[in-house]
Amino acid sequence: MDFYPIVIQHRQPIENIRQKYRHDTSSHAFPLLYLWRDVMGLTLALSEDFFVVRSTWRGRNAYFFPCGDAERTKDFLQSHVGEEDFRLCYMRKCDVDFLQEQCPGRFEVSYDRGACEYLYSRAEQVAMQGSAFIKLRTKLRHLERTYQLESFPLTAENAGVARDVALRWTDMQGVLPPFNDFSVSLQALSLLDTFSLSGILVYMDGEPVSFALGCTIAPTIYDLCLMKQCTAVRGLSSYMLRQLCREIPEEYAVVNMEEDLGIEGLQTHKKELRPIGLVDIWEGKLKTP
Repeated sequence: MDFYPIVIQHRQPIENIRQKYRHDTSSHAFPLLYLWRDVMGLTLALSEDFFVVRSTWRGRNAYFFPCGDAERTKDFLQSHVGEEDFRLCYMRKCDVDFLQEQCPGRFEVSYDRGACEYLYSRAEQVAMQGSAFIKLRTKLRHLERTYQLESFPLTAENAGVARDVALRWTDMQGVLPPFNDFSVSLQALSLLDTFSLSGILVYMDGEPVSFALGCTIAPTIYDLCLMKQCTAVRGLSSYMLRQLCREIPEEYAVVNMEEDLGIEGLQTHKKELRPIGLVDIWEGKLKTP
């Protein structure tokens, strides 16, 4: 099976396959694959009714679990099951069941907590009612009393302002880690219309300080893939999430804020925003004979 660089022309075939097989995680959505292709070392094998992604970031012989036709998926597994360091990532529970049925006893399957995707109710984030949101409501009231906050739809016309926010964010970080989303942010801002990306740009006391953007990954699911702020003011990300949920259409019942990569601070923050659940993710490593 040959793997090729991911290009924009792959978008429609991949999205058609995802829709047909109801694969609703952000990990396999084409806009995310395209934006992260360089950072994660992603390449693609695509055929009729089937695709699989290889990722050098996850290992020298690592793949996202295939999406598509069951027979083609079975053939892929059987053709690699004897290879050294063969690893399968971003597996849903149904993928784990399929793997264990087709390759019984061959894989060590483990729960990948850092890759689990956080889900939020758009309606709950807008209303913020009930005891579960007391701390968030208090934080937001303090923020709005202290600063003059405004949010605007993020468009191709003001994407340059968001780019400046991203550049100022890098200045705050000092030395960026090897795995970071700065280049992803710049690329996404240049492709807003191409991928139908949408979001908000936030001003604080008249200055642009943050932006959030994402895209549709299923008919009722919006994926919030990027958030950047160039100020350390606490509570701003909570404000961004609420404003974004106000801005996106009501047809989106759920906002997916993706994984926390096992980063403790990011995990704590995403829990504080009151998710309604997680998309559980596993990975499988071929057992050593």
